[in-house]
This record gives sequence, structure tokens and C-alpha cells, in this order.
Amino acid sequence: MHQNRTILAKLEASPKFGKISYRTGQAARSLGNKKRQKKTRSANTYRNGFLNHVFNPLINGYPLEISDQLIVEKEFFSSAENLCSFYGLPLMNFPSSVYPENIAQSINDLKQKLDRIDKSLELIVIHDEEHVACVAVKKSFDTKTTLYYLPVEPLYELLQDNKRKKTAELLLSVLAYLYQIGGIPYHAEHGSYLSSIYDMIYDWSSDEGCLEDEKEQQYILDCIELMGEKSKWLLEKLNNKKHLQMLAKRISDFRPSSKAEQELLILAKQAYSLHFDFPDCSVIDRIDTAVFDEDEYYNSSRVYAENYLSFIWSFNDCLYDQLMDTVNSALQEYDEIDEPTTIQFFDTVQLSEVHDHSFEIRFFDVLNRITDNLTDFNDEKYNQ
Repeated sequence: MHQNRTILAKLEASPKFGKISYRTGQAARSLGNKKRQKKTRSANTYRNGFLNHVFNPLINGYPLEISDQLIVEKEFFSSAENLCSFYGLPLMNFPSSVYPENIAQSINDLKQKLDRIDKSLELIVIHDEEHVACVAVKKSFDTKTTLYYLPVEPLYELLQDNKRKKTAELLLSVLAYLYQIGGIPYHAEHGSYLSSIYDMIYDWSSDEGCLEDEKEQQYILDCIELMGEKSKWLLEKLNNKKHLQMLAKRISDFRPSSKAEQELLILAKQAYSLHFDFPDCSVIDRIDTAVFDEDEYYNSSRVYAENYLSFIWSFNDCLYDQLMDTVNSALQEYDEIDEPTTIQFFDTVQLSEVHDHSFEIRFFDVLNRITDNLTDFNDEKYNQ
């Protein structure tokens, strides 16, 4: 891993997110172009779309890193030649342009050619401890600008039902994988994004006179406190290594008796297979933040992974609507988003492509299916 990298974005017409508008309605549920039919739910709409963007060109002044013309030109054009050879592209020279405009024009030319090959490929120029101006290609996994929030209240209810112990334990093992290995943040964990949102709602609800009906106000405060107690109890179970270790045995012992349980068994097998093929892979770790220096990354207006990936308490409690309104109002103001990425350097001749997002495809499919499954179990409670 190359540390302390920066992209020489000012050297090129770098894309920036433009005006952001909140896209209402339910987001596409499947990956790629295949869309699933919308189900009728008693719960509110959950994985909400929250980010639309338009790319606009922006050319700024040149950074200090490009001041050494000979070194920069040699490394840039050498790596650009490797890229063109790999993708079968002609390398255009701009001899009439003075430095660094000749490099800026080459970058724009290569961008256009890559875009015609694959619109998901993004040309970047890396400056780090090992490179001065190395051409690289970045490919991001499209998360569909969607909130992947997984409600845990259905798991809590199943764990209280002794007649459904095997169902509860299998679901617990699947969610334990998503928490312990997959890296999904937990809403009641100190420092998590949704923890801060729940705290904010509690503070608002505690203000004197926030609601005309004092009984309603006290009801909301009681719900938040009870949710907090239940969530912390459940967190201890999700954090218990035993439940992840028992996943295979619980799959083997499970005999489904309903459509929701049949689906649970299918996605439990998916989760186990994913864990077997990628034993230590976390979706958070697949997000390459090293292309930014620390100040640039944390001071930028961006949607971090923990903003759109998280456990949540419920889709049906009295807090859900206010929680989602608060989240969407905040996130629609941001202009960049963290997504799983792969970066291929062309400082040397490349023989094969490194852009493999098979983990992300399977992982986000599990997230989609487990959210539907949790909602199915939730519907069982409210439709009895």
C-alpha cells in the first residue's frame, strides 16, 4: 500500500461533484441494470437514495510537486506509455504546448479515450513517496448512492421467542459476520454516525416545549432510552466471536418453515461462502483513502462509508422518520462519496487488470437481501 499519496488533481481538468439534489423514492435494489420488483411493505421505505451529482470541469493553479519539469515529464510520459500499451491506445504528444500544459492536454486526451473503453475507469496522476507524477487508473464500485441501514429490532424480537431459537441464532450469526468481519458500524456504538444522530434527536426531544403534548414528548424520550438499553444488549451478542464461529453449524442444523426462513437460509449460505472466500475482507478496508492527505480527506465535504453503511434500530419506531429526515438533510449537502476502489499503477508494464470487485458485488447483494429479510421478519410481528 502506498501511503501519503496525493492526486495531482490541479494538473488536470479534475471532475468535481456539482449541485446535489435529494432523490426521493426507493432506490434500485439490485446491482447492475437488473431491477427487482418493488414489494408491498408495512414498513416505511428504507434504503433511501441521497446523492445525485453532475461533473463539471475545474482547472486550478499548478502544485509545487510539478516544478521539476524533466523528472515530471519523464515519469508521466513513461507511465502514460505503459497505460496506452495496456489498453491499446495511441499516446498523443502535444509538442506545441509548453510544460505543464502539454501534460494537462495529455491527461484530458487519455481521460476521453479511457471513457470510451469503460466509463467506470478514472485516470489519476499520483504523487507519493515513490512517485512524482505516475499515471494510474482508479475504478470505484458503484454503491448506487444508497443508504444501507440494517434494522436489528427484528433480531431482538426473535431472540425473545424461545420457539424460534434456531431462527434467531442463525440470523444472529449472519449479522455477526456483517459486524465483526464486514465492518458495518453499529448504531449504538459510541462514536458511530447514527449514534450521534440518535443523540441529537434525544437532545431535541428533551428541549422544553419541543412538543405541545408533554405525554408524547415523554413517550419519545422513553422510547429512545429503551432502544438504547436493548441495542447495547444486542451489541454484546453481535460482538461475541462464538456466534460467527457457529455460522456453519447453524446453517447445517436449520430447517426453514416459512418463506422468510427459507430466504434466511439462502443468504446465510451466501454470507458463509463470502467469509470463506474473503476471510478477512471488510468493505471499509476496500475504500482507498490514501490518495488524499489526512487534512484534505477529513476536511473535505464528503459522505463517508459509515454515513451510508450502518445497523439501525428499527424501521417502525417513533424515531425513524426524524432520523431519516436528519440524515438525508445532512448528506445531500456533501459533494463526494467514499466507495470501494481499486487503483492500478502504470509505473511498470502491466500484464493484467487489478480491478476486481467480486467481493463488493457479493457483499452488497447480501446487504440488500438481509435488509429485505429483516423486513420480512418485522412484518411477521406487525401483521399477526
